[in-house]
Amino acid sequence: MFDVKQSLFTLRFQCLNLEKKDSEDFMEYTGRVNEMCEYANFSEVDAEGLKALFWIYGLKSNKDRDIRPRLLAFLELKKGPTLHELYKECDRIMTLLKTSKMIEKDSIGVNVVKAGPSHTERDSECWNCGKVGHTS
Repeated sequence: MFDVKQSLFTLRFQCLNLEKKDSEDFMEYTGRVNEMCEYANFSEVDAEGLKALFWIYGLKSNKDRDIRPRLLAFLELKKGPTLHELYKECDRIMTLLKTSKMIEKDSIGVNVVKAGPSHTERDSECWNCGKVGHTS
């Protein structure tokens, strides 16, 4: 009833993960691959688009989890970036993440500053009693 909108990258990613099922013959498998690739608009993908797809597809490490969604958003927004443009965007995002962490670290350092003693003893003599350390 409700069609879930999937990004072209998601559809193309699913195409890369297609496998022939034991229960299907080669004709069914061929039809499924063809249908999925048509739905993913592979006919509109040039060599640069495939490079970008493979490049993002390879970002599987846990270390890449912060940048992966940002690059996917860039891929959807840019509509067919070159591999070089994808790398430049990755570099820009990494710089922003490093700057953000640096700012975070600096703000934590500011909280570590300790105040000095709240009051100091006075060396002056009290005019009323003559004792040192307080005044009346």
